Amino acid sequence: MGEPAVDYSLSVLFEDDSMIVVAKSGNMPVHEGGLYVQHCLTAILEKRLGYRVFPVFRLDRETSGIVVFAKNSSFVKGLFDSISSKEYVAVVRGVLRSDVVIDTPIGECAGDFIDWKKCVASSGKKSVTSVFVQRVVGGNTLVRVVPQTGRQHQIRVHLSSIGHPILFDKVYGSSDKLFKDYLTTGNVGVRQMLHLARIVIGGKEILCEMPEDMKTVIEERNNIV
Repeated sequence: MGEPAVDYSLSVLFEDDSMIVVAKSGNMPVHEGGLYVQHCLTAILEKRLGYRVFPVFRLDRETSGIVVFAKNSSFVKGLFDSISSKEYVAVVRGVLRSDVVIDTPIGECAGDFIDWKKCVASSGKKSVTSVFVQRVVGGNTLVRVVPQTGRQHQIRVHLSSIGHPILFDKVYGSSDKLFKDYLTTGNVGVRQMLHLARIVIGGKEILCEMPEDMKTVIEERNNIV
């Protein structure tokens, strides 16, 4: 079986001598791994640019938004250390009534249908996520999310842990069988509603507008009575 199809949509948000900052779609892995070799953002961007680039951080395949690439591997750590803020927007299941700071450690665990997952665990690493309610959308909630730490899957795990998983999350939603089915069939379905909308790097603010697929989901749910 060949590599699964991806959404090749990307746009350049900022560029200087040390980095190039792009917006990626909600169906594109950042780097090679698993089912993906050439169908990843790094390979696609390098082909377009004609030179190597180095991701400063990663986003999950189904998370859209901002990704920073260093133009030299020696720049990666400095650029990573210069990021002072990241802000995401997400649609979560259910009605979240008020802002919340989730301060619970995240560690490793096994899922019901997949061998690896992250979860809230007393033996895990300190993890803090601030969640700000924006508005209710048809029984779901649009939120702004600011992670204070940088654990893998942190936002997804923390929101699921308070009973408000990200809408359409295949691992931390209603069942991780959805992700196992994806690995078996390659059927992406509707992607998780999570988008990196703002970063501050080296004192510079970079913004990325919410993509059309998220806007459509929000509009559809606004119309649910």
